[in-house]
Amino acid sequence: MKRFEWIFNVTTFVLQCGAIVPMMLRTSDESPDLGASNPLSTISTAFVLAVTLLLLLRHGRVAFRCLPRMWPIVALTLLAVCSISWSDYPDITLRRAVSLVTAALWAWYLTARYDLEDVVAIARQATGLMAVASLVVAVAAPGIGGADPVGPDGLRGIFSTKNDLGMVMAIGTITYFYS
Repeated sequence: MKRFEWIFNVTTFVLQCGAIVPMMLRTSDESPDLGASNPLSTISTAFVLAVTLLLLLRHGRVAFRCLPRMWPIVALTLLAVCSISWSDYPDITLRRAVSLVTAALWAWYLTARYDLEDVVAIARQATGLMAVASLVVAVAAPGIGGADPVGPDGLRGIFSTKNDLGMVMAIGTITYFYS
C-alpha cells in the first residue's frame, strides 16, 4: 500500500502541475484554449479527488490532527468555491474551484502523511519524470512537444506552454539542491 500511495502522489504532483493532459489532447501546433473544458482533465481531477478522500479517511487520525493548521487554506478554498455565485463565468469558476479543492485536499493529505524530506522527494521524482518525459516528447514528436505556438520558439514538452515547463523545472531545480 505504501508503494501505491507513493506512485499516486508522484502522479498527482505531475497532474497538478498541468502536465500530460494538455499534451494528450494536442494534435499539432495549436494554441491552447485555457477556458475550455476537456473530459480528460475532468476525469483525472475526479480520480485524484476520490483517491485523496479515500486516503484521508484511511489516515484520518493523523490527518485530522493537523486540521487546525489548515484553517487559513480551508477559508481561502471556501472563498474560491463561494465566488462561483458572483462570477461572470460560473462554469469556468466551478472547474477551477474544484481543481483548487482537489489540490488543497491532496496537500492536506500529503503534509499530514509525510515529513518534509518525503514531500521534497516526491516533488524531486515528479519533476525529474516530467523533465525526461518533456525531452522524449520533444525529440520523438516535435510537432507536439516542440515549439510553443503562443509565444517565441521554445520547448514545451508535456505542458501547454514553455512557461509552464520552465516554472516546473525551476521548482525541480530547487528540490534537487535541497537534498
